[in-house]
This record gives sequence, C-alpha cells and structure tokens, in this order.
Amino acid sequence: MATKIAETEWLRTMVGPEVAENLSTGGATRVAMGETAAQVRGARVGDVLTLRTSRFARRDALVVAIVADWVVDSGDLLMSAGVALDKFGIARISSVAIVGMESPTRVLRGLGRVGIVPGTTWRLRTSWDPPNPDGTLGSATVKKLFGEVPYKPTGGSGIVIDPAWATANISWQRRYLDVRLRNNCHKVVATALQIALTAIADAGLASVIDAANTNRIGGCFTGRFNRIGRSYPSPSRHSLGIAVDINPTANPVGGEPVIDCRVVRIMREHGFAWGGNFWPSDGMHFEWVGEPRHELGFPSGRCRNRAPSPSTTLPGFSGTTVTPTTTSSTVVENTTTTIPEVTSTSVVPSTAPSTSVASGT
Repeated sequence: MATKIAETEWLRTMVGPEVAENLSTGGATRVAMGETAAQVRGARVGDVLTLRTSRFARRDALVVAIVADWVVDSGDLLMSAGVALDKFGIARISSVAIVGMESPTRVLRGLGRVGIVPGTTWRLRTSWDPPNPDGTLGSATVKKLFGEVPYKPTGGSGIVIDPAWATANISWQRRYLDVRLRNNCHKVVATALQIALTAIADAGLASVIDAANTNRIGGCFTGRFNRIGRSYPSPSRHSLGIAVDINPTANPVGGEPVIDCRVVRIMREHGFAWGGNFWPSDGMHFEWVGEPRHELGFPSGRCRNRAPSPSTTLPGFSGTTVTPTTTSSTVVENTTTTIPEVTSTSVVPSTAPSTSVASGT
C-alpha cells in the first residue's frame, strides 16, 4: 500500500489538529486512508488493516480517518513519522515541504544559497504546477481501474502475479500491425498501443522504433517490483501490463533518452505518459494513463508538447504571476534515494502556495 509519512507539524497544518493527534497518539498503530483507496476496499473509519514490516512482521493498524486523495499523493495511506519509525523502522527523510510562504521567489533563492538547485540533483514540486503530461496514475486509481492484483515475491525484485488475473487480463503474444511489435500487454493497453502505433506509422515514423530490440528485451508484462522501491517496493506497472518499453538498449534507466520527440507526442496523444522526464529518466518507458496528454502545456525538460506553458497566478498572491520553467515547476528529489510509496511529497494548501523539496539526507 502506497504510504505517505509526514511529521506531526505537517499533519496539523495540512490535515488539521484532530487528525494529526489521532495519527500521532501512542499505543496502537493508526493510519488515515485516501478516499479512492477506501472506495476500492470498502473501508471505513474504525476498520483494522493488517500491514507488514520489511521483515514481514505483522502490524495491525486502526483507520482513524478517510482523507482527500491529494493528502496521500493519490496513494493509499497516511502515517505519522513517529509511528513509521516506531512500528516499521522508517526514519530516512526523502522530502521537505514548505508552506505558508510570503515569497516563493525568496524561498527558491534561499534554497540556492544552501546548494539546493532544482533541475540538478534535486526536483521541485509546487502546488501551482500545471498538469504534467508525463504524470502517472496514482496507485489507488490504478487499483480502482485494474483491481487489487494478488502477487507473491519470489526473491530479489521478482514477483509472481496471480495466474487467474493474468489469464483474464493480459493479451498474450499480441502482434501489432503497422509497427511490428510483439508483446504481452493488458488488453486495455494493447488496444490503445495499436492505435498509437498506427498513428506513428501514418506519420512516417515507424522506422524510429527498433522492433527487433524492443521485442527482444523491451516488452510490456513482467512480474517484478519497482526498481527504486528499496525496503518497501511496490509492484512495477509492468507487472500489470500497463507499461511498455520501447528501444530499451538506446534508452537505459538514468541515461539521456534517445528517441524522436514526435513519437513521444503521438504516444501522449493516445493515452501514454513518457518516462523520459521521470526522476531518474526512463526513456524507454511508456505508461498508460487513459487520456490524451499532447495538448498539455508544461515545461518538460525533454520533448515538450507544442502547447504553450500557461502563466499561473500563485494562490494567496493575487499580484504574483509566474511562467513555469524547468527549474521551478516540479519536485526536488534526490535521484538515488526517492521512495515513491513511502515518502512525504508536495502539498496543496487551500489558502497559500507551497513548495516541496525532497532529498535523501
């Protein structure tokens, strides 16, 4: 379960003192659950969850609140930092949230003076960011769309997906027209991918995709954990067959992507986010999001859409207007230490702008 961990002061500011005190009270393990996650499981306040530590020790947790999805970063659970340390041994800070700012510009300058420069080894997210064309679906939304998929770890990064689910949902050995790819994707994704590949061929770009390389070591469905999950990994989106790797040899994880941006934009148009702007970059990766993203103006570092990036009036600062740039538009995270399913990340207060700075120190 994707879990956001936050200090008590953040909880008081962003969620309210009552929820903060409930989550931070000693004794029983207490958690809040996101609205979508609660809907997926039919969960209510007062229910008890059985969670596991990284050593698989059992921890029963009482659900004390149902909170908005943004509070849990579209994941599942919210937990206080004290409980996470005491019950699960999680103590490493992966991000810092800054709220109630008088001047976002002064905050950015102050961060720069101590060596935190967004766009280098840091990533910055703000509550006034425009929609990101390469933003992926939250884990709770994925579970709502595709189900809570049972799996078993096999050691290392491998997992085995429930064979009954795989049989019912994966399109096995699908051979595509127009661009000669062959893979095992989720049936929904295989249909969308065929439409995208036809559009790529119609644009005269079929040769950009190295079908032999993609069929040999790329592909779609494979049972494994997310590569950057560390002690609490989550299943990769490949384990559901909703992500496909294209031209993998030329686009290794962490490397500078080498792919024609026209292909990227066509894939976005047909419902796929691109991993070339992930942190770290994953230029081979295209992940199904189910909606067109090619007209979203956003200051992507690579393969920007042709739509202009919108100017934004900062909430609570009626006279302050900014045009997003690469160094002020997304979250500042350390590339080697981010744990997406166990982290405190950007926040969206109702009355004032906020910035989230994430690191592994």
